[in-house]
Amino acid sequence: MAIKELDITFGTKEGGLVESGLAIFQKKVSLSSGMRHTLMAVDVFDDSMILHQFPSNAMVEFFISAQPIIYTEMNFGPFNAYFNRGPQAAEENILYKAILMKEGNQYYSDEYPNQVLGATPTFNWYSPQVYLTMLIHGLDEVDVPANIALSVYMAVKEVNAGAVEYGMGMLTEVLSAQTRNKTVDMYQIKSSLNVGLSFPSWKFGGIRSEYMLRGNALADFWLNNNNQDSEKMISDQDVSTYVSAARKMVQYDDAFGSIDPAKGAVPDWVRITNMGLGDFQFRANFPPTKKTDAGITRML
Repeated sequence: MAIKELDITFGTKEGGLVESGLAIFQKKVSLSSGMRHTLMAVDVFDDSMILHQFPSNAMVEFFISAQPIIYTEMNFGPFNAYFNRGPQAAEENILYKAILMKEGNQYYSDEYPNQVLGATPTFNWYSPQVYLTMLIHGLDEVDVPANIALSVYMAVKEVNAGAVEYGMGMLTEVLSAQTRNKTVDMYQIKSSLNVGLSFPSWKFGGIRSEYMLRGNALADFWLNNNNQDSEKMISDQDVSTYVSAARKMVQYDDAFGSIDPAKGAVPDWVRITNMGLGDFQFRANFPPTKKTDAGITRML
């Protein structure tokens, strides 16, 4: 196991132009092949105070990735005014992402992972390189300053990887970097529908109510032991009625169970205590016992 410390410079020799709202700068840094790489620490330093050099608004995305960055069709920035932002920081291909923003006299910056996470082992990858990519967004044909300079520190642990592990890891990273043009992985919940999707105890407070068997109906339910007990035998049809009612779906704020016109309140736990019963017809007679020629009882 070896830990490599990389000091990487990233800068422009000459300025450029934000063409159609986007300028792209990229640099490749080679690593050892056949290895599993682990990002132990990362830090990025802005040597040239990039945002202060732009005469107007600008949005800057900076990436460290295992595979080249392919910008997406997703919008970016306030009011979605900027187009073709880069991938999200949480995607597998991204090892580090920083955002720098200038809107008028206001400045904003953020990074992922942050300084705390960036100082601890985070992501693994197999590609024998890292790409440093900067996407500069502008509303108009903005001139990119010539004096753009970043210093990047990376501590990378390298461990030998087997041929199968290395090959599968490489294939996964290549495919992952090319298949995310748009990200739509959530859905919006309308306020009118949110009631049915919330936890009842949180929405209303307290414990969900449930139906209970009537005290005067116990004799109609429990099986009898002998003809002197108050409990009398329940019929097959009544058992089916109880279990069927217990299985009925209810509204989110209604009591568990159901009301049966003949038997009254039926709690949902009836279906649990009578797992062998159901709302179906019972056999009139128990299946006859069958035995083999040797006298062994057969399973049906």
